[in-house]
Amino acid sequence: MRKCSKNLNVIYCHLRILILQHWSCIIGYYNTI
Repeated sequence: MRKCSKNLNVIYCHLRILILQHWSCIIGYYNTI
């Protein structure tokens, strides 16, 4: 269980990074309009 929850935390961390990167792309896209 501990190892599984640790893997979930790593995945969640990567998802947060991806979301932050996508947010910057979305903001830049709307700024060009």
